Amino acid sequence: MFINQFFITTGYYKQESMKEKKHDFIIKQCVYEIATGKWRPGSKLPSIREAENLWGVNRLAILEAYRELANMGLAVAKDRSGFFVADGTTFEEISSNRDSLEQLFYQLNEVIQQNSTFSSLGVFRYLTQLAEIKAQEKPEVAFIECSLPQARGHGQEISQRYQVPVLPICLNNQEPTATEIPSFVKALLTTGFHFEEVNQLAKQYHLPVHNVPIELAPDLLQEVDDSVQKVILMELDKPMSKSIVEDLKKLVPKLTIEEKIVSEINTALEALLSSKASQNAIILLSPRVWGSTRKKWQNHSQVALARFTIKTDAWDIVVKALRLPLGFIS
Repeated sequence: MFINQFFITTGYYKQESMKEKKHDFIIKQCVYEIATGKWRPGSKLPSIREAENLWGVNRLAILEAYRELANMGLAVAKDRSGFFVADGTTFEEISSNRDSLEQLFYQLNEVIQQNSTFSSLGVFRYLTQLAEIKAQEKPEVAFIECSLPQARGHGQEISQRYQVPVLPICLNNQEPTATEIPSFVKALLTTGFHFEEVNQLAKQYHLPVHNVPIELAPDLLQEVDDSVQKVILMELDKPMSKSIVEDLKKLVPKLTIEEKIVSEINTALEALLSSKASQNAIILLSPRVWGSTRKKWQNHSQVALARFTIKTDAWDIVVKALRLPLGFIS
């Protein structure tokens, strides 16, 4: 994936990049310039007017992007002077591989010049597309969870952020070490709930495994009707239920939260929804419970999936697993 970073500011990528949120596009452009050494610590970022002309976006998106760069530790605002590239550990982290990447670029460029009549730019563009096709066919990183929907969901989170395919794998609940890992996989990701199981599995394949902290999606219950007074969580065991309840208390402190540990979800749901106990309640199901729930219950207005997302401070772990030399912008 690092090759496409050399061309992210070319017109070839601009059309695709503009599909992103405008401020995200600006952040990637700025981080690229910083990571590749064009903008050094102390350099001034383009003024609002210059940025409007440079990227064709409005001033609000530019300000939002610059403020986010400041939160990342890559920029600092100076009164009436604008934003400047900040010096510090964040700059060192994203620029640490610059020299080796440039050396690799020059080596590859020399091979192209000596062995073909093609333009270097054309070859790198083709190789980038070819690398992405091959990566889709054989992802080098897999996310392992107890349910395929959850593994797929976290894999999609990563893919959307870094444009790197991730293979979702469901952990064999009866015998975790019997779970099969394709030979093309180079690293495993999982959550704290299953780290020990996946770690044992990883030893068989001599693969590194990374523990990725997750949390309930912040927008999980934002659209809950005002008539809802409580949340009933259905889970298979107490430890997982306890963890979810702790997150729920932070998300919906005003709602009553009840736990129900069940063994057969469909029977338990039918009994609960036909009783008074379900009045003015949302029934929340964990991802692994959701996977064995009948469609009629999944589509029920009172039943919802407890969606999880990767924690904001966990992306460094993901970048390490993906082996991205320019992690912030890959």
